[in-house]
Amino acid sequence: MNSKNIQKKYLNQAKNRRNFKRHFASILVLLMLFMFFVPFDTAVLAQEENKQPEAANMTIETEKDTAVEGTLTATDPDGDPLVFEIVTQPSKGTVSLQDTGTGNFIYTPNEGAEGEDSFEFKANDGELDSNVATVTVLIKAEQGEPEEPEEPEEPEEPEKPEEPVITFPYKDLLTHWAHYPASKLAEKGIIVGQKIRDKYYFDPDKVMNRAEFLLFVSAALQLDLDDEDLNEIKFADEADIPHWVIMEAKAARKARVMNGSQEADGIYFHPFGQLTRIETIMVLNNAIDPDAENKDPLTFADKDQIPLWAVQAVKNMKGYGIITGYEDNTLRPFNKVTRAEAAQMLYQVIKYKESQQTAQTFTSKIANTLKGFFDFWRNWGRK
Repeated sequence: MNSKNIQKKYLNQAKNRRNFKRHFASILVLLMLFMFFVPFDTAVLAQEENKQPEAANMTIETEKDTAVEGTLTATDPDGDPLVFEIVTQPSKGTVSLQDTGTGNFIYTPNEGAEGEDSFEFKANDGELDSNVATVTVLIKAEQGEPEEPEEPEEPEEPEKPEEPVITFPYKDLLTHWAHYPASKLAEKGIIVGQKIRDKYYFDPDKVMNRAEFLLFVSAALQLDLDDEDLNEIKFADEADIPHWVIMEAKAARKARVMNGSQEADGIYFHPFGQLTRIETIMVLNNAIDPDAENKDPLTFADKDQIPLWAVQAVKNMKGYGIITGYEDNTLRPFNKVTRAEAAQMLYQVIKYKESQQTAQTFTSKIANTLKGFFDFWRNWGRK
């Protein structure tokens, strides 16, 4: 073998050794990376282990013989959807789960039951159950009957007390979502259903006409029906307006609550026309006459169906909590209004006006207190 071949042989061997070192170094780096990332992935998997959901205790209130709706509360740390389950039934009533996904339920007390009741529930995230939580129900006693007046020494015919407003369990509303507002309106003497024998019925799904709804609004707002100026207000269809609602129609028009429909030959009331939800919202907006307009954008799925002339009224009523829309986030502005929907909206209007009166009374008291303080300070400084 000559020197050139020997030299070539050693050069090839050196080249092979260099290639081996490079491959070995690459393999070593890959092994180190593998060893580094395997524990990291294990740690990540350990962090992603499913966590137990947490159910929360809660308290609700209702009145004797009055069903009430509520929503069970639970949270899942992983954000998984939950399925609710009633664990133990109450002892003084029954509870029915309306939607296992949202936790909506209806509690119905037994007839005549009062005091405190409770039931238990849990939630499941698909793998783990939550803790068992308790819903406490406080059943308030209805208002008692007025006491009989004591007989005087010289017997006289006692003045018969006015029949008390009944705390209603409406027979056809016991499990209806409008039971509470309808009962509250009955307590205030605004809307009282039909009495058949010893039971009261509300007929919640009946569609209302303008005359019926006006009676509700007039009672809720306590419109002045004795104003002499009402005789000057005329409707083009006055002959068609029932006598039992004509003064309410005139009072509502004067108060700019229900203005009627301007047509070619005058203003029409259309007493037997059925109300749409958007017309009702306009009436309630006029009734509240808000000091400030709500500027929040509408988020109803069907907001494009709301007429431009009603958009601000809808914003106001949504902002003040008078309307909330349906469960699918629609307003359905041209649906006809049922008695149940009217009761719910009117009850919210009354709550709003009562809160405004309370705030005004509080503000007036503060102003009077401050005025008295400054008067005292001014007079004291003159001494």
